[in-house]
Amino acid sequence: KANEITRIQVPVGEHLLEAVSDDGKRSLQQVVKASGSGTLVVQLALSSAVAASNPEEFDRSAGRVWAALEDMLVAGQHVGKQLNKNFGFHDKTLTTTIYTAQQSLKRQMEEFKKSTPSDPSRQRIATDLVRAGTEADKYVDLMAQSISAAQQSNSWYGQPLQLYGQAKALEAALVPAAPIVTEMKASPRL
Repeated sequence: KANEITRIQVPVGEHLLEAVSDDGKRSLQQVVKASGSGTLVVQLALSSAVAASNPEEFDRSAGRVWAALEDMLVAGQHVGKQLNKNFGFHDKTLTTTIYTAQQSLKRQMEEFKKSTPSDPSRQRIATDLVRAGTEADKYVDLMAQSISAAQQSNSWYGQPLQLYGQAKALEAALVPAAPIVTEMKASPRL
């Protein structure tokens, strides 16, 4: 129980203590070494433990991150179309478009990271989506630098085009790996 003291007697040596919340969503484990010198007080701060998510919650959250990654790609395609127009780089909404998609992804990713998958399949999905989110930040930075460089130089050629090319090269990294997509599609809740 919360804020309740539990006393146990154990022999000398290392022991694993585990605390589980009343709702079963949070758990914390800690290795404690008991010596023969008397009483040992161990405080387990369960409030700092990450909540283990049930599969349905995890799948819904993963789906929202996946959709936000797709939105990022759509925003990037819109920016690319505008940049390829004659003086399209002067469109002031380009950076807003890409940053708005990034903020949406960050919100979804923050919620997603609160989930702790329990099975190996969902752990692989979590790892790959977090990786894709990291690549999305690089993608946005390169896109924004490209737009800014084009506006400053009043030209799309040279450095702006190079930066844009680097961003485009990252687009494949924003898509979860094929085996991960297969696993996500196999979930009845995604």
